[in-house]
Amino acid sequence: MSQILTKNLPRAQQRCLHKYFIENEKHYWTIRDRLLRKYRGQWVAFHDGKIVATSLDISDLIEQVGKMGGHPYIAKVGEEDSLVFKVRRRGFSYDEEYRPFVLPQAEINGAIFLSFIQPLLVGRSEF
Repeated sequence: MSQILTKNLPRAQQRCLHKYFIENEKHYWTIRDRLLRKYRGQWVAFHDGKIVATSLDISDLIEQVGKMGGHPYIAKVGEEDSLVFKVRRRGFSYDEEYRPFVLPQAEINGAIFLSFIQPLLVGRSEF
């Protein structure tokens, strides 16, 4: 497999991705075959033409990337097509009693993925 995965997303979702994330994804795929030897099975963050963080644990990688900023492309080298993240959308109510302002009540599932995808969105909340 050697393809840009965001091309498979619906257009509405593609528009939510930051342009630097898309550029980083394209650059990742141009050198992906060379990365297999050294990074197979590892999570990598790819930014500005190079690997900026690696880990065997996605939570650790997300923490590293969060400290750096930017819009890196994150992948598990050699397993890009076998990983599926699911995000469930759920409506929520507001706690009308909370002061000084009404507070939304929400149940969050998939916190790791949400913290991963949030920096990639450009001011959009719908998915």
